[in-house]
Amino acid sequence: MSTITDFSVPPVRRQERFQATVTGREQLTDSMVRVTFSCPQWVDFDFPTCTDTYMKLILPGPDGQPVMRSYTIRHADAVSGSVDIDFVVHGDHGVAGVWASTAQAGDTVTFAGIGGGYAPSLQATAHLLVGDESALPAIAVALEALADSADVTVFLEVEAPGHEVPVAHREKVTWLYRQGKAHGAALVHACEELGAVPAGTQVFLHGEAMAVREIRRSLRAMGVPRQAMSVSGYWRAGASDEQWRESKAQWKRRVQADEEALRSSDS
Repeated sequence: MSTITDFSVPPVRRQERFQATVTGREQLTDSMVRVTFSCPQWVDFDFPTCTDTYMKLILPGPDGQPVMRSYTIRHADAVSGSVDIDFVVHGDHGVAGVWASTAQAGDTVTFAGIGGGYAPSLQATAHLLVGDESALPAIAVALEALADSADVTVFLEVEAPGHEVPVAHREKVTWLYRQGKAHGAALVHACEELGAVPAGTQVFLHGEAMAVREIRRSLRAMGVPRQAMSVSGYWRAGASDEQWRESKAQWKRRVQADEEALRSSDS
């Protein structure tokens, strides 16, 4: 009997707009803030079942013009109509993190669109979850969806000890620390050290774009099928969100070139 390797799911892309109100803010670590939002439209709302479900948040940019950022839903409660979103904060750099660090109850914001594209498959024999702080909320939700008996390997990169957050399957999570080194370097090394990935493994790989591409290349060389992987560059070191969106098509072309090179080497 052949091992199932196609774990892809149809992506969710919906255009609903929501006016939400901040009801609370919690400092999870020095670099992560959780903001709770409430919206009447979320009562009995049919949230997507993807564990990487995100919403697009519209905020004022540095020049006063609105900017849009995508953030994973950490918790959604359709009974109370509330949503938790965890924001990575880089001091006074960026837009959303700065806003989240000072958000107050009563502040109102607009969300525009909701989507997702991954959920742990019950047909997978094992799961490999890899990411940095930007992927931490999605990985945390995925871990909560997996059974206690699931075969799970998790690599999570944060800046330093003390920046970890509680997650399910914590005994299967390896926390990696940058401590001033390049974003994603520790993740790249950890994945290379795997040497091999068992057949039937489903992969979730999201984070800094250049590291994600390098890890993806390694995992494909180990024989992990494309259809067994959910891969995305959430951001790129040294680039604003707008700059990254403008260059993402070029990144995708380079990923496709990696695929073609792999096929050529196998032929």
